[in-house]
Amino acid sequence: MTTEIDAAARHFYDRMMRHISEHTQSNIAADLIIQQQYVDTAAPVDKFLSSAQTILSSESEGFNSRIGGHYWADDSRDLIAVIQALRDFNTAIQPQGWELQTKPGTFLNQLFDYLSFLSESGGSEIPPDIPRMNDFLLAKTAIFSLKEKEVDNQLFPDLVDIRQLGKITPEILRKLVEGLR
Repeated sequence: MTTEIDAAARHFYDRMMRHISEHTQSNIAADLIIQQQYVDTAAPVDKFLSSAQTILSSESEGFNSRIGGHYWADDSRDLIAVIQALRDFNTAIQPQGWELQTKPGTFLNQLFDYLSFLSESGGSEIPPDIPRMNDFLLAKTAIFSLKEKEVDNQLFPDLVDIRQLGKITPEILRKLVEGLR
């Protein structure tokens, strides 16, 4: 990891925690199960991702039970804070060649979609057709990870990976030079 990613993780963790209710903060301190799932992730990214997941896990049961109904204001604000922190962290690390991914792969976009109806005041009306959060996975396994972004290689489809430049054949080298003209 780079120091820029570490700095982003610290920044978004601090910002997220400033907006999280005291009740939810106490859940973060108590949830060692989720923290243990991120032992292979470098600090401070591990603290940010495990804390975000702990908040989502603690909110998932209440959220899921309120689909099609009213979701409380404090819980709405907590959910907004963690989703915005994840979104902004993902945006911040992309210039360094990394991106946030989730298991299942659609979960991050699902969270981002929640921002369309969550409200910071007065609670939120959750649409009846909104996908549920998988509270079992959130409580038991690391949902978040970082991966290096794929290299866009549409200009040179014969190259499997840009890091293979040392293995260029004369034909690929000719295409490479032609593509630069």
